[in-house]
Amino acid sequence: AGTGFGRRLVDSALDAARQVGLQRVELIAVPGAEAYWRRLGFRALPVDGALAEQVRGYGREAVYMGRVL
Repeated sequence: AGTGFGRRLVDSALDAARQVGLQRVELIAVPGAEAYWRRLGFRALPVDGALAEQVRGYGREAVYMGRVL
């Protein structure tokens, strides 16, 4: 923690996503990780139906998040 290694990994993954033409990325933040992803530019996205059920499978406080590239 605190080394910046995680941020570098995420930045590398986002760069790769841009290179293949993606315009946004989405993820499920497990409980306790939402603040980390917010610091990296992700925002909570609304979910319903089957997707909401999948997100709940990661824990009651899991959050579906996305970021525009």
